[in-house]
Amino acid sequence: MRKSLNSSVIFVVGPTAAGKTGLSIELAHRYQGEILSSDSMQIYQGFTIGTAKATREERAEIPHHLLDMVEPTGSYSVAEYQQEALALIPDIQERGKTPIVVGGTGLYMQALLYQLDFSETKRNDALRQQLEARDTESLYADLIAKDPKANNQIHPNNRKRIIRALEILSDQETRKTDSFRKPREEFSSILIGVNFRNRDSLYQRINDRVDIMIKDGWLEEIQGLIDQGVPKSAQAFQAIGYPELLQVVEGEISLESAIEKIKQNSRRYAKRQLTWFRKEPNIQWFYWEDYDLNPEKLFQAVDEAIMSPKTETTEEA
Repeated sequence: MRKSLNSSVIFVVGPTAAGKTGLSIELAHRYQGEILSSDSMQIYQGFTIGTAKATREERAEIPHHLLDMVEPTGSYSVAEYQQEALALIPDIQERGKTPIVVGGTGLYMQALLYQLDFSETKRNDALRQQLEARDTESLYADLIAKDPKANNQIHPNNRKRIIRALEILSDQETRKTDSFRKPREEFSSILIGVNFRNRDSLYQRINDRVDIMIKDGWLEEIQGLIDQGVPKSAQAFQAIGYPELLQVVEGEISLESAIEKIKQNSRRYAKRQLTWFRKEPNIQWFYWEDYDLNPEKLFQAVDEAIMSPKTETTEEA
């Protein structure tokens, strides 16, 4: 029997390399699902290996949305993501399918869970000019001083997001608006988190995945983007790992040094992700060690949690 959920959206969250993609595809099979990416870097065309996009085979197996939407030289905001994702969700549901939102960008998740308006703060050109004249390190230090929580939300190399955050912080009205998070009423949300209890196990998964990405041609992907004329100042090049490998391409550091930096920065990113997600009280967490690292056991436990009496479902042949 194949199951479909009534008016519900499944969210699959967790740190990088924790197994979100595999779980989301399994859930898509069990619940006639279609997957919506909630990763702020997977929307860029050409940035594939380093952002851990679903493979062509996985996309052929299950419909995926919000991938490869933007040119490599383009930019994309959380407000744009919110608008497009909220339009897709009812469309998927009207076709009798279950929307499954999967990714590691906490702000994107919150944009769908809560009635947050990201379009209120207007661009301040005078302030923007002042900020653009400063170096990224000082901008980030200023941001953390004004909003310590930003340490868990914005990467220190993401200059565009840092500047935008400082613009928003300068707008007192927006801060008041965003301080109260009212849940959305258009759909019910089922939040599933996947992780490892042992932090070292997660870190080993991260390290192994970086090695696999390198073997799969990550460096060659970057060289290809450069050959296409994508400037290193492009927003997509701020994704973890890309700045380090750009230094390799430009002969500034060795590949071995870059790999170690990527692993370290990825581990730090995972910690920031967990800090963000743990603020969300409604996530049901599933830990691999509790299921003997067996995917089928974990999938079954998640399935049982979703199919609990509190979750409204229908069954179809």
